[in-house]
Amino acid sequence: MSTIDPEESMRQLIESLDLPTDDPQLNVSSLPDNELNAGFILVEQELLNRKEMLHPRTQEARDLHSLRAAYMIQMKRRGLK
Repeated sequence: MSTIDPEESMRQLIESLDLPTDDPQLNVSSLPDNELNAGFILVEQELLNRKEMLHPRTQEARDLHSLRAAYMIQMKRRGLK
């Protein structure tokens, strides 16, 4: 059975979001609906893969939870969730 490298997994997640590399903060309110939804799904999947959805143990997982919350707030404002 192979294991998932958390650093590699996080790198792939960030690359898939196509974020600007010079600004580490993401303004989810500026994303179109489809990217907002896709980003939310990717963050949730990453937390599930790390087994840190309910109890984040690392700073990266806490950061992902913050990003997930930002996605959820924006999605609720737009009536997507």
